[in-house]
Amino acid sequence: MEAGSHSEQKLDHSKFMKIAFTGGCACGAIRYESAAEPVMMLHCHCRDCQRSSGGPFSPFVIEPAEAFKLLQGSPRFHASPSARGGNTNRGFCPECGSPILVKTDSNPDIVAIRTASLDDPSWFNLQVDVWTSDAHPWDQMKSRVAQVRTVSDVMRQSRPDHIPLGSSKSLTAANVLAF
Repeated sequence: MEAGSHSEQKLDHSKFMKIAFTGGCACGAIRYESAAEPVMMLHCHCRDCQRSSGGPFSPFVIEPAEAFKLLQGSPRFHASPSARGGNTNRGFCPECGSPILVKTDSNPDIVAIRTASLDDPSWFNLQVDVWTSDAHPWDQMKSRVAQVRTVSDVMRQSRPDHIPLGSSKSLTAANVLAF
């Protein structure tokens, strides 16, 4: 039989959304899933992320916003001014206080998911450190990972998409790193 005949037709897998990962808060009030591969995985060293995490940085899995779906509960958001304009909106569980995600006014197409909220965070693979200008001298970053000092550094690059991204072709490194 010829390729493409009815008996050899293949399913169009692009129409099926595979659940790439799930997560939630410590008390279980918030549950989410993501239907996409991560676009990028990073540590943000900005002072706001330090304060909200209680540590020297916040690890994030960056996803297209359209792939992120709340299954249960609603996070409460705290807004702080963003270096790119608008606000950075940090979402947390209103019951237990667990940090869950970050959304920005300047880049509504992405969501940054807190790695600690993942059901299985073992697959997190750091690709870049951002806002290293705010990193503490005692914060020992991995030298093999790309480092971006400020949002301005990303925007000045002649090829801001040099950092390998996931499967979403519409998101460049410049948009993601400047979240």
